[in-house]
Amino acid sequence: PGANGPVIVPLAGGPTVWAGTSAVLSTTQVADLVAGRYYVNVHSAANPGGQVRGQLLPAALPHVFGFGCPAAGSTPPEIGSMGIACVGTNFTVALYRGPVAMPAVLLMGFSRDFIPGFGRLPLSLAPLGGTDCFLFHDNPGISLTTLTDGLGCAKATFGIPFLIGGGRVMAQWFAIAPGANPLGVAASNGLEFAIN
Repeated sequence: PGANGPVIVPLAGGPTVWAGTSAVLSTTQVADLVAGRYYVNVHSAANPGGQVRGQLLPAALPHVFGFGCPAAGSTPPEIGSMGIACVGTNFTVALYRGPVAMPAVLLMGFSRDFIPGFGRLPLSLAPLGGTDCFLFHDNPGISLTTLTDGLGCAKATFGIPFLIGGGRVMAQWFAIAPGANPLGVAASNGLEFAIN
């Protein structure tokens, strides 16, 4: 960062769209890329030393944590994602193996460590009748509601606006599951993703 290096992948195009394709990177080049040692520098006639420069950083991949609590006689629902959460794009969070044709809500929050007024996370839902069910993150009122399909799957796709400046987000699905437990819900495991 902040130092010039040789051209590894030349860019072509302009004035607004540039593209380039690299040869297969060596092990050393991959290590340099992951370590944030590569950058993009666009040169112009007006600025031959470089008009736009930015460091390249690897995207943080979404990952799951915890475990879900099942609907009656089934396996626990699973959370997953499609793609990487990048500013200016759409990101999809999916539910698999949930109750069939039932309302489901995707709750999102920003902490998996603490929830104001309740203490440390995960929060057991046993006092509400959700035996072996947990809330894995705080929830400041961010939610998306949908219906599961005939396979017990659902997805929520949302745009990430350019105004968001990064950060980490936690997500968890809850679906209505009569008879699953006294609470009447099945809950997925948690998903943590970075907004890149």
